[in-house]
Amino acid sequence: MKQKVSIRTIISATLLAIALWTYNSLRSEYEVISDFPLEIITHENTSIENTIPSSVSLKIKGTGWQLVNVLYVNPNAKSIVDLSKRTSFQPIDTIISADIKQGFRAPQGVQVVDVLPKEIVTRIGSITQKKVPLIPRVSLAMHEGFIQIGQPMLQTDSVVLQGNAALLNTISAWYTEPLRKQQVKENVSLQLKVSDSLSNILTVTPATVGYNVQVDRMAEITVYDIPVQIIGAPQQSVHTILPQIISVVVRGGINQIAELTPQDFIAIADYNQLRKDTTGIIKPIITAPENIRILQVIPDVLQHRTIHL
Repeated sequence: MKQKVSIRTIISATLLAIALWTYNSLRSEYEVISDFPLEIITHENTSIENTIPSSVSLKIKGTGWQLVNVLYVNPNAKSIVDLSKRTSFQPIDTIISADIKQGFRAPQGVQVVDVLPKEIVTRIGSITQKKVPLIPRVSLAMHEGFIQIGQPMLQTDSVVLQGNAALLNTISAWYTEPLRKQQVKENVSLQLKVSDSLSNILTVTPATVGYNVQVDRMAEITVYDIPVQIIGAPQQSVHTILPQIISVVVRGGINQIAELTPQDFIAIADYNQLRKDTTGIIKPIITAPENIRILQVIPDVLQHRTIHL
């Protein structure tokens, strides 16, 4: 009589076999190619002025366990090339593959077999500082029925770059890392990362910056009885406009909209424009409070008349 083998026994045996195979496989040696950060140290008060790669492609060798550790478990390996230890300062210095191999910092047992690129030419000059405007790269998509109030507020509107003078002369502004937020319906308060795209040759301060945006529910309202003033007219003016009171349809945040009055708006007709007018029709100039958008002026034109004294 055949003895039945349970499903649980089969699964356990299969898992054990896979574990034993994985264990034995990871004890073998392998070669893999991967990119690792490149850090270059220069002499005091000097910096690299040309653009160089921020990483290098290395073929490394080690046991499966060692490679898993350096690539996934503790991925902090990098190559550090210290040019300040050269016997003499060279304004143009070439980093060769032997420098990169020697400077590779990784868990013990991992070896560098090959390097790409084979050499990196660096131009080195004096170090200096420069303050440039900081431009945020933030895209906010409002939730339906909500609106951004005013302009974003940055904790600081500039950054200090430290690096080679020749390189800094080519930079007029700096940026934050791109960030996108969808369906925004409340105030936004973020810490933006400042771009480190040239981190191997430039130092940027600060590394992060506060970013705030006010958001409110959107509303529209009609504001009535706004008086129109003629500006620049002498006391005995022969020009008049009709009507002398207008209305505006506006859009903004519900909290600000709720407090609007006619006195918050300025409606004017320029006397110099009236003197030159030959059509009898004038467009009023309307100034609204900050963060309020005018959608419609009622009426959108005024009748201009000349009074014969």
